[in-house]
Amino acid sequence: MQLSDKDQAIIVQVAGKAAVEIVQSDAAIAAVRNGTYYEMLETVYACLLEAMNPATAAPVVQLTSAAATQQAAVEAVLSEIPGATVTADVVADTYVPSSPTAIHEKSSMVEMLEDALIHNPHNWKIWDTEKATMNGGTSPDISHETLMQAGSTFKVGVFMVSRYAGQSAPEWAWQKLGKLPQYSQLVAAGKITF
Repeated sequence: MQLSDKDQAIIVQVAGKAAVEIVQSDAAIAAVRNGTYYEMLETVYACLLEAMNPATAAPVVQLTSAAATQQAAVEAVLSEIPGATVTADVVADTYVPSSPTAIHEKSSMVEMLEDALIHNPHNWKIWDTEKATMNGGTSPDISHETLMQAGSTFKVGVFMVSRYAGQSAPEWAWQKLGKLPQYSQLVAAGKITF
């Protein structure tokens, strides 16, 4: 089934409205930031496509290819939630994570961040203290609740800013944490290198 751009936009807007009804609560903004809203949007979108043409039963479509349409739909829907403020860092979240993987002490930073911020946030603790690297400290910013580093008493953790080369966690992770202003300040001050 080939949809025109106008039909695609209408379906995305309808899916967006349905998804916000599902996740609407005091945590609606958090649902956008943690990806729950987008999961609902994609699910409802796929259901709408299937209902339009059950003979072809369209697979779930990754809406990131229509990011501009998705962003407009999110802005329109969030504007209807009392007290919600729509900012660019909320609606510009187009990062598509990989599938969940088992985390271990040698997992990459991206795997750990996806697990901590998207797939299994209940297994992780975010340390927004002066000791955290994102706030200028030297301690991990995120640590696993139970997974320990081999041969030590330290939990597996993620440093948003590396102590060694000023390397940084990806920008999407800062965005998920609501810390884009700190990220921008660290980049401007030259404390994060690429």
